[in-house]
Amino acid sequence: MAPRLSPPPPQTNENDVPNNTRLLESVIERLQEQNAVLTQQNAAALQSLEAARANSEVTQRQLMEILAATRGTPGASASNTTHQTEWSLENFLQHRPAKFDGMSPDGADQWLQDMERLYDVKECPNDRRLAFTEYLLTGEASHWWSSAKMY
Repeated sequence: MAPRLSPPPPQTNENDVPNNTRLLESVIERLQEQNAVLTQQNAAALQSLEAARANSEVTQRQLMEILAATRGTPGASASNTTHQTEWSLENFLQHRPAKFDGMSPDGADQWLQDMERLYDVKECPNDRRLAFTEYLLTGEASHWWSSAKMY
């Protein structure tokens, strides 16, 4: 058997150097363009995040005001034992109220409206509304409410 010959190494031509330089400059230019696009996308995402944070703070203030207003309202009359029995935690949970984790500021307003509608339709006593609402706060919302109650 005859030994195998390896291919000769590529020869560098003086004409290849300017071509390589142009190729590198082209790659650098494309990377700079991509960097500019990514910078613009990051700026837009940051603005969106800041807007969401501002909406979240407004929603949290509204929630705090509603909870504080509900907390200060005197409870229903003690003579109405039917409503007190009907509004035990177990009976309340049979209505399958949604929990709120605080992660969706846009969903907070809808959640509050849904809760108010449930409370109003079922004539939930005001002294139970706060306790039930607190029970349904989970995650970030629960942590926020615990902090807010301290003040």
